[in-house]
This record gives sequence, C-alpha cells and structure tokens, in this order.
Amino acid sequence: MRYSGAFTFLTILMSACTTPTSTPPDVTAVETFANTELPSLTSSPQNMYVATTSETWWHVFGDPLLNELISKAQVQAFDVRKALADVERAEALLRSARSANMPSLDLAGSLGTLQPDLGASDLAGTASNSAELSLIGNWTIDLFGQARNTIRSAEAGLLATQATQRDIERLIVARTLQAYLTSYNLRVRTQLAEQNIDRLTENTRRIGRLVEEGYSTRLDLRRSESQLFVLEAKRAELSALQTASDNALALLVAIPPADLIAALDAAPLRLNMPRQLPVPDLERVARNRPDIRAAEFALFSASYQADAAQAALYPSISLNSSIFSSGQSIGDLPALSTVSGSLVSSLAAPLIGRGRLLANVDRADADLKKALIAYEQTVFSAVLEIDTSLAQWKSAQDRMVLRSDALRAAVEAQELAERLFYAGELDFTSVVLAEQTRLQAEDEYLVARGEAFSTYVQYTSGVVPGW
Repeated sequence: MRYSGAFTFLTILMSACTTPTSTPPDVTAVETFANTELPSLTSSPQNMYVATTSETWWHVFGDPLLNELISKAQVQAFDVRKALADVERAEALLRSARSANMPSLDLAGSLGTLQPDLGASDLAGTASNSAELSLIGNWTIDLFGQARNTIRSAEAGLLATQATQRDIERLIVARTLQAYLTSYNLRVRTQLAEQNIDRLTENTRRIGRLVEEGYSTRLDLRRSESQLFVLEAKRAELSALQTASDNALALLVAIPPADLIAALDAAPLRLNMPRQLPVPDLERVARNRPDIRAAEFALFSASYQADAAQAALYPSISLNSSIFSSGQSIGDLPALSTVSGSLVSSLAAPLIGRGRLLANVDRADADLKKALIAYEQTVFSAVLEIDTSLAQWKSAQDRMVLRSDALRAAVEAQELAERLFYAGELDFTSVVLAEQTRLQAEDEYLVARGEAFSTYVQYTSGVVPGW
C-alpha cells in the first residue's frame, strides 16, 4: 500500500519548523485505504455477503444470554471503565489548557506593624499598624499562537481518547463474543463426550455379556474398555478447558464466575450459524473505525503541540494591572481616598533558556513523526486485519463442510461395522477402529464449527460500523 499523504505531511512538517502557525497535516492515507482492493474480496463470490449496518450485529446468533452479557460488558468491563477514566482525564486536561489562556485575577492582603527606625537618634518613635489589600490582574497575549495551539492539541487529544474508548468497546464486544463462543463450544463438546461415554459404557457391558456367552473374547472387551478410558480422559480435559474459558468470560463481563456458570449451564446449547458476511464498506470503515480515528486525532494533537513548541521561541507580551488600598487598619481599606492602581505592559523574549525551548521543539517534532508512523501503521494493519480475517472465515467454512462430510461418512462406517460384527462377518477390531474414527470426526467437526464462529466475529467486528 502507498501512502501519498505521508510526503505531503512531511512537507508541512518542515514548514512547521520555521513558522509558529502551521496547519494540521492533510491526512490522505484514509482515501488510500478506502480505494484498496483486498485480494480476498475481489476473488470472493458475491452471494457470501449480506448487507447489514446493525450496531447489534451479534444478535444474528439468536442467543438472549449472549446479548445480555455483551450489554453488561459494554458498561462494566474493567477495560471499558478504565477507558472512561482516561476520557475524564483528557477532559480535565482540556479545561486546564483553556483556563491557562484566560486572564488571571488574584486577591492579596496583608496586615502588620511598622517598627520605628532603630538607627535614628530619636528613639522615642512608636510603632504603627499597616494594612493593605490588592487586586492583581494578569493577561498574556497569545500573539504567536502558543496557547491557542496548546488548546487545539488538548481538543484533538480528547477526541483521540474518546475514539480509543470506542475502540476498546469494539474489542470488548469481540473478546466477549469469542470467550462466549469458546465456552459454548466446549459445553457442546463436553455434552457429546458424556453421551459417547454413556454409549460406550453400554457397549462395554454388551461385550462383557458376549464374552461370558462365548461369542466374543476378552481382547475385545479390553479394547472397548480402553476406548472408554480415553474418552473419560478427554472429558476431564474438556472440563479443565471449560473452567478456564468460563473464568475468562467472567473477567471480561466483570461478574462473579459462579453467577456466570449458573446462567451458562441453564441456557440451551443452541446458536445460529451465520452463513453470510456483512458487506465490507471500506470507505466507511476508513472514516469511522475507532482505532483509525484515534490515530488520526493523535496525529492532529501532535501537530498542534509541535506548533505550540515552536511558538514558545517567540517573545510574549503581558498586561499587568493592580488596584490596591492601604491604611493603618482594616477599617481604612474600603475608603476611596486610599485606593490607587497601575497598568503595565511588558515584553519578554527567551534568551538564556532558549536551548531548552529548542530541545522542546525537537522533541515535539519527533513526537509528530512518531504519530504519523503510528497512523500509517494503524491504517495498514486495518487493511491486513480485514483481509486476513476474511480469508480465515472462508477457510473455516470450507473445513467445517469437509468435517461435516467426514463425520457423516464415519457414522455410516461405524453403523455398517457394527452390523457386520453382530452378523459374524467382521472382527471387533474393525468395530473399535470405526468407532474411534467417528468420535474423532465428531470432535473435529465441533472444533471446525467453533473456528467458523470465531472468524466470523473477528471479521465482522472490524467492518460493521457498530462503533
């Protein structure tokens, strides 16, 4: 991918080093993103897509519990709450930047005693009281835009933080979906394993009776028992994975694991499998995807901050005014006859401390270059993420179809082997192998189905504008 905006921006960056009033970068990498043709998209059949712009696209799975958990995660997930705190901090920084450019007005007062001059020959002087009340005003004129650009930088920083918060919400939704689908798939696999254990247990009993009647051998019985032990070990493995998955989901949703597990165990194991993907509107993604927006606003913030650092090299003009009243007691202060004032303007230019200011300019320019690289990386990563997730979904769909065909063939093979065995036309070893093949095919199909769910979530969370 080429980023024509990078060269334009570097030109602007160079001009920013000589003038305190440069303009923010003209970001054109978004247009490049929107005009990019992804290989997987151009080679995909059109009937694999379905138009949707729903902000609740996960409702396609048809699971009320899943919808409820995502609603909770969007509000109470730890990462979401931390992101909201970051937004509050950015808002405070903006208020601080705006306040720094406002005129200041301070009230000062003093109350004391004036001692006589002890060095004078006449030591008969007496002490006297003094009171003073002052109202002091100060305003630094933002002649070269330092304060203005500092405010703009804070505004862009707030927008970047808000976009980051929306991106975190997007990722939380995707992670919650992934964790829920993992837990769901493990429950389905565990349920199937338990059903197969019950079936193998009954078969083992039947083989035991055949051994007693002389129609089978102890070798057949031990093979059946071995297969049963393997499946029970598989169930134990799935149970451990289930606990880890449930705990991960509870952490995402920020609810007690016991409450979550109770809800999951009570929910029916039924999910709709999406057969089509949302239409990828790349232009809309480029303009509204929150991670891209966050990087863009961070770039603007760095640009304004570089302008502010440059403006600090120029002289500053300040207006200072004061109104004060003095007397011998507090009661004298309000008297109009004791009130006086002053108005002074001053010009200050950095001389000795200029090296520090120049270093600040260099640091701001480096931050700006870094922000540009981060922006381009974000855009480029978004393109690759969409294309990769699309290819993974198509591959998962193909694997699921093949695994389904393999399972169907394995079930038929096992049924045929059992009929031939009980008819005396096949040894039990073939029956065991056929059953092992079916068990493996069942689990592999469920794994492929889970991968199809996962890749759908990964792709859709990146292209559907539910942000």
